[in-house]
Amino acid sequence: RPGVPAGNQIAGIVVDDTEALFEGEWVASMFQQPFVGAGYRHSGQPRRGLSATYEMMLPEEGEYAVRMVINHDESRSKNVPVRIVHADGESQVSVNQKAKPEGNYAFIKGDKGDPNATFLFQGMMEVLKEGLDSGKIKNVCETFTDGWKPDNAQKNMEQCLTSTGNKVDAVLAENDGMASGVVAALTAQGMAGIPVGGQDGDLAAINRVALGTQTVSVWKNAKDLGKVAAEAANALADGADMASIAGVAKFSGGKNGVEMNSILLAPTPITKANINVAIDAGHITKDQACAGVAAGAATGC
Repeated sequence: RPGVPAGNQIAGIVVDDTEALFEGEWVASMFQQPFVGAGYRHSGQPRRGLSATYEMMLPEEGEYAVRMVINHDESRSKNVPVRIVHADGESQVSVNQKAKPEGNYAFIKGDKGDPNATFLFQGMMEVLKEGLDSGKIKNVCETFTDGWKPDNAQKNMEQCLTSTGNKVDAVLAENDGMASGVVAALTAQGMAGIPVGGQDGDLAAINRVALGTQTVSVWKNAKDLGKVAAEAANALADGADMASIAGVAKFSGGKNGVEMNSILLAPTPITKANINVAIDAGHITKDQACAGVAAGAATGC
C-alpha cells in the first residue's frame, strides 16, 4: 500500500508489532498512515496497565542506535514511557506522540570559541536532518552565546522572538543554564510551555521540566560516570590492555576524526514522565524537583 513501508525497506534490525509481546488490551489498526508492515497497535481509549516488549538479537558487539517508528497525531498520548535495556543497564525516555516534529525551531548554541558548541549542534542537525531537508522544520534562529551564560541566552532568544514576530514553535538550547534564559524570554512574551530542550540535569532545570516550562533535560549521571572511570583506572593500573576493558569501543567522532578507545554511557533524557529516575538516584530531592508542581502532574511528584 502507498506510504506503508515493509520492514525490509528500513535500514537496520527491524522488530515489528508481530514480534512484540503485548500485555493488556490493545487494538490492531491500519487507519492512519504511514506505518510499518501490517499495521500498528493502540490503546483505543486512554488506560493504564498496557505494555509492549520488543526484543532483538544483535549479530555482534558494538554500539547500536534504537529508533522507534511512531505516527504523530493529536489523538495520541503526550508522555509515553519507554524503557531501553542494554549492556550498561537501562535508559528511560518519554515519547510525545501528540507533538509533530515540525515548525519553526530556534537553536541557542554555546560559546563560539568552544568546540563543544559546534559538536552539540552537529548532533542536533543529524537528528533533525530529515525534517529540515523536507522543509517541515525551519531553522529560524541560530546563534552562539558568549560564555554559555543564561543572561546572554535570554538576550539571544529575545532577539529571535523579535525577528520572527514570536513565531517560534520549539527551542533547542545546548545546556540547561541557557535554557533558563530561553524560558525567561518566552515567559515574558506569554509563550511559556512551548518545547524547550536543554542538557546537564541541572536541579533548576529538572524543576522546570516538572513545571512544564522546559520539555527535557539530558542528564549524565555523575555517579555512573565516576564508577565506570574508576573501574577502568583500576583495570589499567593492574596492567589490563585498554581495548580489553568492559565497554570499551572505538570512537572517532571528534572534530579531527582521531580514533581512540572510549567508554560511552547512554545519557538519560529527563521529562515529566521519568523525573522519579533522578529522584531515586539521589541526584535531586523530591522537594527540589517538585517545588510548585501540582501533585501527580509529573511522575514522582
